[in-house]
Amino acid sequence: MRIRAALIATLAMCTVLAGVNATPATAEPPAKAKQAKLLKVQPSPTPKGKIAVYVADVNTGETTFSGFEDPQPLAVASISGPYNPPRATDFILDPVSSPSAAYGFAGVGTKNGTWLNRIGARSGNWYGYFYWNSTGGRFKSVNMQPHAAVRLTGSATVDQVTITQ
Repeated sequence: MRIRAALIATLAMCTVLAGVNATPATAEPPAKAKQAKLLKVQPSPTPKGKIAVYVADVNTGETTFSGFEDPQPLAVASISGPYNPPRATDFILDPVSSPSAAYGFAGVGTKNGTWLNRIGARSGNWYGYFYWNSTGGRFKSVNMQPHAAVRLTGSATVDQVTITQ
């Protein structure tokens, strides 16, 4: 009986650490967001096998194209859940560090929630955008093409992910 109680307590702790209960749907629409300002535009199409990388100031929303990079392989996390570990093809919200989990999304539509300690997103095979909240307010990212990344200059809370196609 003690082993069963210990297993239940451990499962509850893993659920909290994984953020399973951190993405509740909300009945109220999120606050109006400021559009992130794109200061430096991507000069050419993304080369095959590369991702376009943008850097967004977490407090002002100012976004600049910083170059093309090789995609980073995903680390396999020990946290289980429906979106973790995400697939490379998913629209992914990147965590600042462990124990926060990377969350992957697929399919067309909008998902509302509260994803704390995010430092950016990768679009995988999708077109889309996301909203973040910081001390500077609420911001909407640039519209991301497939295989792009937006990196925030600091930690923020993401409250909405939209995949358009």
